[in-house]
Amino acid sequence: MKRKNVVLTGVLCAVFALSSQLFVAAPAMAKKKEEEKKVDPLTKALKEKYPKHKTKVASPKVGKKVFEAYDLYSADQVKEALDLLMDLEPKSEFDKAYLNRFIGSLMAGEEGKTKDAIGYIKKAVAPAVLNPREQAEGLKLLGDLQMQEKMYTEAIASYKAWMEYTGIEDKNVYVRMAQASYELERYADMIPLADKAIAIADKPDKNPYVLKLSSYYERKQYKNSVKVLEQLVSLFPEDEKWWAQLGMFYMLVDDYEKALATMDLAYKKGLYSKENQFKALSQLYYNQNIPYKSAQVLEKHVNNGDVKRDEKMLTQIANGYRGSKNFDKAAKFYGEAAKLSGDGDLYRKQASMYLMIEEYNLAIAAAKNAIKSGVEKKGSANMMIAEAYLYKKDLKSAHTYATRAANDPSTRKTAKGWANYIKSKATQQGIAL
Repeated sequence: MKRKNVVLTGVLCAVFALSSQLFVAAPAMAKKKEEEKKVDPLTKALKEKYPKHKTKVASPKVGKKVFEAYDLYSADQVKEALDLLMDLEPKSEFDKAYLNRFIGSLMAGEEGKTKDAIGYIKKAVAPAVLNPREQAEGLKLLGDLQMQEKMYTEAIASYKAWMEYTGIEDKNVYVRMAQASYELERYADMIPLADKAIAIADKPDKNPYVLKLSSYYERKQYKNSVKVLEQLVSLFPEDEKWWAQLGMFYMLVDDYEKALATMDLAYKKGLYSKENQFKALSQLYYNQNIPYKSAQVLEKHVNNGDVKRDEKMLTQIANGYRGSKNFDKAAKFYGEAAKLSGDGDLYRKQASMYLMIEEYNLAIAAAKNAIKSGVEKKGSANMMIAEAYLYKKDLKSAHTYATRAANDPSTRKTAKGWANYIKSKATQQGIAL
């Protein structure tokens, strides 16, 4: 059997300590001053709750076998240790509980034996005859093993029993109970458990906050989600994911100003590293009518390789520059997007940008590429060519493309007006069309 990476040494040592009292003389130790003694919280709590308890020890027969089994366990001979213990038939309630706990603790560390371990630990703690520490550790181990086996309802019950028995409120136990409640989809139950974990923690721990966030999110309580994320950002400002999520949740509650302020600050702090974060920030700038920054951020991270260079991203960059009246850069990115996709409409938009900056030859070339690429708005492309030729004072070519544009129902009226105007200009100048 393969031993799982489960920490059981403390549990087994505690069990073994009682049996060893029967066979090993305690070594002489210098007495320490009372104030120098360090007592762990569990020991202190149990002494206060069970002051009159007298420590029990296993019978000589059981104690000897447990001692031998522990030696086998220490030599990585777990199967042999279990075989040795399985042959025992203890009579007293304490011996039975003591043995079941030791067997369960051994099995808990073995691959595929967790459910068997749960059975033995349950039998060990059920009669409540173990010494307080062993009973407490058994209840805690039972809850942990039940969590491993996705026995969430049972795990919660075991953790509650542990707290009732010890009188201890433990942050990690509350977190596990909240996690079990999440798995059971008892989302509302998670909040008081997580709040207790937060209240008794000696230093901030993100886990109970994350559980609260999950609870509110699953119940679509986005305003409460925002409050939790604000706490996470305040307590763990170096963690980029909370900034990103806070910005997203501000958008969910339609607080776009805070969304932008949060994401902009996180970006300036250098907390973003993921593609979706850069894309979300760019989109937020655009939606908040800051198109230049939208384009600038996206262009930078496309060029850096942080964001995939595809038609969609290049078009978004172009839209940002067009919105901020940087028509030359808009033309550049519409063209790059068009080359990647072969989309005629992107060439048409590129032509429109070139017209804005009076680059007529480039506008003509882009509009012709649009037509070659099968652009749907063919009339619009022909009109752009006609306009460019008109400004170049090539009236014959301008008239030709205005006439073509007149064949498209969407541009017919405008194109006819242009064609008549161009024809009039040509007549005035004595140019034959």
